[in-house]
Amino acid sequence: MSNQRRIVDDQRYTHFITFSVDQRWRLLDHDHAERIGLDWLGEALDQYLAWCVGFVVMLDHVHVLIWLPQTGRLSAFIHSWKGRSGLAL
Repeated sequence: MSNQRRIVDDQRYTHFITFSVDQRWRLLDHDHAERIGLDWLGEALDQYLAWCVGFVVMLDHVHVLIWLPQTGRLSAFIHSWKGRSGLAL
């Protein structure tokens, strides 16, 4: 798997986002950790007026479909969501 990532954020697409837990630890196997991640997803959606089209939470990674009303905000959205949920754990 390549460590390179490609961010396409110049049009109002629905973005397919995948990220994994550090060292593939199975942290998301616990309801408490999963709930924290989803709660902060809701907060980030409200903050950025975004829509979550769908998501899947696996044991060690997350897939999510996000639509943002403004271009150029995807990185800030992800930083907000992951930063807050990571600190809460």
